[in-house]
Amino acid sequence: GVVYDRMHTRMIKDYGGVANVMPMFAAFFVLLAMANSGLPGTSGFVGEFMVILAAFQQSPWIGAIAALTLIIGAAYTLWMVKRVMYG
Repeated sequence: GVVYDRMHTRMIKDYGGVANVMPMFAAFFVLLAMANSGLPGTSGFVGEFMVILAAFQQSPWIGAIAALTLIIGAAYTLWMVKRVMYG
């Protein structure tokens, strides 16, 4: 909602360079995106680590699939941050 009020569009391709207009918002956005990706030292890391650990104990295949989905989610989050905040 904050970005929509400033930019008046919901298209990601039109958001390029939000960090130039709202630098503090961009800094918090990047921090929260890193937490969403499960970066060590953030809130999401412990939960994602425990899920992968438990999945590997159940079955290595399930653990590999869980790890792969978390990697894909982190890659999408970083791609989104790059496109929205930095164009």
